[in-house]
Amino acid sequence: MCCGTILSQTLSLMLTLVRWYISHVRTTVNRHLWGNAKRLRGERRFRSPSHRSVVGSKAVYKKEPGCPSPPRKCCAPAASKHRQQDENRMTERIRKKIAFIGAGTMAFALAKGFTSSKRVLPSEITMLVRNEAARNHAIENGYLAVHTLEELDPMDIIFISVTATEALDLVRSFAPVIDGSHHLIISISIGVSLSKLVETVTEEKEKHGQKVEGNRRIARLLPNVACQSGHGVSVFCLGPDCSHDDGHTIMNLLTTCGVCYRIEERYMDASAALAGSGPAFVFMLLDALSDAGVKNGLPRVVASSLAIDMVKGSAGFARAKQSVKTLGELKEETILPGGATITGLTELDRHGFVNSVIQAVEQCMIPADPDTNLL
Repeated sequence: MCCGTILSQTLSLMLTLVRWYISHVRTTVNRHLWGNAKRLRGERRFRSPSHRSVVGSKAVYKKEPGCPSPPRKCCAPAASKHRQQDENRMTERIRKKIAFIGAGTMAFALAKGFTSSKRVLPSEITMLVRNEAARNHAIENGYLAVHTLEELDPMDIIFISVTATEALDLVRSFAPVIDGSHHLIISISIGVSLSKLVETVTEEKEKHGQKVEGNRRIARLLPNVACQSGHGVSVFCLGPDCSHDDGHTIMNLLTTCGVCYRIEERYMDASAALAGSGPAFVFMLLDALSDAGVKNGLPRVVASSLAIDMVKGSAGFARAKQSVKTLGELKEETILPGGATITGLTELDRHGFVNSVIQAVEQCMIPADPDTNLL
C-alpha cells in the first residue's frame, strides 16, 4: 500500500515536470520569434543614412537583401455605386428589338458590331430593305428582312439610315404611329439636324391631334467608316423627350463598334467633319507615307506596315499623355535642334500642311449631297 502511494506520487511529479518543460520550451521559442520580428521591423525603421535616399523632404528607404518588403497600399479609390452600375450596363445584354430603315453599308456595319459583341442577337435585328440584294444580305447574316413600315411597330429602337431628303419624308410618314413609350428613333442620316427631326414629328403629331409631349424620343447619331472593324468613332445627341436610360442604351450599343461620345447638337457638324471625314485624311496620309518609303527603297508591304503601325502607336501614345500634355508639346518632344524631324516639319509647313488640313475639315462641314443614295 505504501509502495503504491509512492509510485503514484512519483508519476504525478514526473507529469508535472513534463508539462512545465513543454511550457518553458514554447515560451522560449515564441520569444525568439517575436524578437526576430521586432529586430527586422526596427532595422527597417531605423537605418543609418547610408541605407536611405532622400526624395524631396521624405526619406525613402531602399530594400536590402533579406529584408522583407513592406506591404503596398492601394491608393486607387473604389468605383462609386453609380459608376459601377454604368460599367455593368456597358457589358450586359441589350434585350431590345432593333430595326434599320435602309440597309446600307453603315447599317450593316453597326448591326455587325452589335451582334459580334453578343449584346444583341441576330434574330433581334430587322432590316427594312428595298432591293433583293440587300434582302439576301440581311438574311445571310441572320437578320429579319421586311418591306413595310407597319412591320416595324414592335421594334424598340429604329435606326433611320437613308438620304437627307428621304429622312424627312420618312419621318412624316410614320410620325403618327411613333409611340414614345417604346419607340426610340435614331437618325444616322447626314445633313438632317436633330432639331429638324423633332420639329417634323411635332408638326405631324399636332396635325393628327396626337399628344406631342413624351413622343419625341429622337436621337441623332453620326458614326464613321471604321465602325465596320470595331474601331469607329461615333457622336450622338439626344432629343427633348429622351431619358437618361436612352443615352446609356445608345452608348452601350455604339461601344460595340468603337468609342462613342455624347455631345450637344451644336457640335455635331464639326464633329462629323472631323471624325466622319477624318479617316479619309488619315488614309491619304498613310498612302503618302507609304509612297515616301517606297521612293527611298522600302518594299511596299514594309512601307505600308510601318506607316500604319507608326500612326497607331503615335495615337496610342497621344491618348496616354492627353491628360498631361498637349499634342503640340508631344510634337516638340520629338524634335532635336538641327535634326531630321524639324527639317521635315519645316518642309510640311512650307507647303501649308496645317492650313490645308484645317481648310479640308471646314469644307467637310458642308452638308452632304442630298441625292446621295445610302441604301
